[in-house]
Amino acid sequence: MAKLTKKAKALQGKVETTKLYPLGDALALVKTFVPIPFDRDGLLDLLARQLPAGVVRPVEVAQALLGTALVVYVPWYLLKAMLRVYAQSWWKTLPKFGILGLAYFVSLAFTIVGLLAYTALTL
Repeated sequence: MAKLTKKAKALQGKVETTKLYPLGDALALVKTFVPIPFDRDGLLDLLARQLPAGVVRPVEVAQALLGTALVVYVPWYLLKAMLRVYAQSWWKTLPKFGILGLAYFVSLAFTIVGLLAYTALTL
């Protein structure tokens, strides 16, 4: 068996790898083992690095489900809103929805290209 570092030994004694910790307890454990000032921006990255893999998995699953739900729900809501506003059939509203989606995509592409050009020119 490989030799454990002092940090790993301390972590092994205080953290149960099979237990799912509530967020408050997990944050307290992170604050115990991380010597740097703690900020909320890097919370999930910090948890992923410091705590055993079984503790972080539910957070990652929740993030993935929420992201997927939003990616599906927002276009669906836009389509339903267009159907209600235009008061036309699906076959007349779907092309409008497609053109609007294409316009959003082109706008995003131009924004990204413009941002990259601005970044390249100001370096």
